Amino acid sequence: MKKLPMLLAIMTLPVISLTAVAEDKCTAGGTVSVAGNGMVQAMPDLAILSFSARHQDPNQKVARDTVEKTISTFILALEKAGVKKEQIKADSLYLSPRYSYKDNESKLIGFEATRDISIETSDLATIGSLVDLAIESGINEAAGFNYKVKDLKPYQDKATALAIEDAKKKAQLLADGFGVKLDKPCSLSFANYAQPALYRANNYKLLSTEDAAENTYVQKEMTVNVEVNAVFSIK
Repeated sequence: MKKLPMLLAIMTLPVISLTAVAEDKCTAGGTVSVAGNGMVQAMPDLAILSFSARHQDPNQKVARDTVEKTISTFILALEKAGVKKEQIKADSLYLSPRYSYKDNESKLIGFEATRDISIETSDLATIGSLVDLAIESGINEAAGFNYKVKDLKPYQDKATALAIEDAKKKAQLLADGFGVKLDKPCSLSFANYAQPALYRANNYKLLSTEDAAENTYVQKEMTVNVEVNAVFSIK
């Protein structure tokens, strides 16, 4: 049993050596390193609308009950409007004391109750009406609207193909410029990311429907960007 670790170590040495030899052979005559970029635009087809109900009162129970009633009213209004329960996510109630400070002394002045709620919808045309329902239900803050694309893969695949072509063109351009010929790639890697088109409302106060202008929400396209890194050997 004591000889096993040494045996395993000896067995793995040829693999490491072969890998090193393969890498040396590929890069022996020099290399060309390039980064190819591919970018496509995608229109969001999913929105997550986040709201908050907030109330402060000297009485802890009043603060809590006011917020709970507001959230319940909003959920009922959403369900009546055809929003399914699985599209609604209501977080737990958060209750915190509030103090006033004077002459280095603190005095308890009440309690603030807060509860967040979010709605997921793929019918982006209804965003304005959902905001109106929030206002009418007593919701007093919008925490943020997040737009997404449900299935990014087709866009990522297209961006990847563009990035590969871009990498090939850049490598060939460099090779032609220096009078050398490209051989096979020694290494390939890529990273993709999507820049979401977000409309963020950082805890702004919601106006009443009478005071607010007509609610229109225009979604921006999101950019799906893929970068391909390639190292080609030189003949």
